[in-house]
Amino acid sequence: MINTKYYIILLISVFLTLGIGIIVGISLQSKDVLEKQHNIIAHHLENEFNGIRIENRKLREALTLLEDSEIKNKTLYESMFNSTIKNKLQGLKVALIEIGDDQDSSGLIDLLKISGASIESNITFNPKLFSEDYEPDDSINVLSQEGWNKDIIWDNLPTNLIESLAEGEYTVLTKELNALDLIYSPIDLKDSCDSIIISYGNPWDNTKKMLSKFNDNLVKLSLERNIPVILAENQDTNLIDFEQYKQLGIPTVHHIDALHGKLALISLLYGSEGNYGYAEKYDGVLPEELFPSKPVYDPDEEYYEKAEENMEQNEQDSAVQGAESYK
Repeated sequence: MINTKYYIILLISVFLTLGIGIIVGISLQSKDVLEKQHNIIAHHLENEFNGIRIENRKLREALTLLEDSEIKNKTLYESMFNSTIKNKLQGLKVALIEIGDDQDSSGLIDLLKISGASIESNITFNPKLFSEDYEPDDSINVLSQEGWNKDIIWDNLPTNLIESLAEGEYTVLTKELNALDLIYSPIDLKDSCDSIIISYGNPWDNTKKMLSKFNDNLVKLSLERNIPVILAENQDTNLIDFEQYKQLGIPTVHHIDALHGKLALISLLYGSEGNYGYAEKYDGVLPEELFPSKPVYDPDEEYYEKAEENMEQNEQDSAVQGAESYK
């Protein structure tokens, strides 16, 4: 009986030992498999990371080459551009009017100087002067003591501006506005002008209506004095009613801050006609003939008569529309 119990306990011990051994063996094998799998995954990730790092290095090198190429091309384009426009406007006297105190006029001034034009006037308007929401402040009150108010200023500003540009000296109104920093000029008015450029920067709120009225009156008055006007704005601005001025035969340029816009401006000052920009409503990005064989610094009377007729017809149409709306 004792021997039987002994053998049973011995067998159980043997089987337990075998079971424990099997379990330990399986555990060790599983751990080994997991380690191998971990090593495979880590190696794969490392290869992927090295591939991405190599690709990024190649992309950075390609980007550096592109940037260097862009700098060289920009230098080349600017050199070709400057050679193309150099002295094309020799003897032309230009007045530069800018709407918006955020503009840097140095670019346009340098452009005009390269072309050979002389800048007789460079006047910048503070946009708050055209805001419908602008309440009269101390500066307007000072003018009011001289018999002026905001409405009178709006009505008389185009006339006074044209007189200042045509005569080469400030009127009473423009002198007062200049003293109050509502308009300012980095250079003194030198002489009368042959052409006027009106350039628009970023506007204040609620200025489009008064600016449109100011533009219409200024263009009409300049045509009456036989002074061509070109309207220009940068790519972030949308103040000019290009369709209206296209119908009136008034040249316009969009993207004046881009190289093609600057070239279009010089071409228009030289004597080309049209309205230029990227959209379909324009006549193209650039005139087909940049510099006509015959410069038109001094357009003939037919040009002014046609433009004035268009302006008058537009005013009559507006009056008819206003009357119909009133009815």
